[in-house]
Amino acid sequence: MELMLKCGFQNIRENFMDKDKNGVEIAECKQRISKCNAQIADNRITIESLEEKIERLKSVRDAVSAKKEEIGTTISNMAGTIESMNYFTWCGSNRESFDGEVIKVLEDCDAFKQDVDSLQDALNDEITQLENKRYEHEGIIGQLKMVLNDLDNWLTKLLN
Repeated sequence: MELMLKCGFQNIRENFMDKDKNGVEIAECKQRISKCNAQIADNRITIESLEEKIERLKSVRDAVSAKKEEIGTTISNMAGTIESMNYFTWCGSNRESFDGEVIKVLEDCDAFKQDVDSLQDALNDEITQLENKRYEHEGIIGQLKMVLNDLDNWLTKLLN
């Protein structure tokens, strides 16, 4: 009988120790879940911020593209006008001076158009970089959700 009492007391004592151990594990699990949820929230905020930047840059890129088309049309019209002027018999130092100025203006327009091309390339590079960061953060959220799923499973097992 004494042995049975000792064994019974031992079982009760082990159950209390198991409950304490489970309580610590449950608290640890809940803390890890909170950290994961906080990381998900932080990443969602980062993603929203990146999406806002991407949209603003896309608007700028579209505006630059529209201006580039206008510039291209203007340059083509100027070149066409100059070509049509070659049919006139205007000659002399004034014509040579005028032709030199027109050529300089066309060269400046071409340089400006190349600068606009460079700006478009830079905008596209920045948009791509931001989109890649967004995808990276979306991947992190997926990984965190997998961790949460595992923690939820662990917590369920502890509570059962």
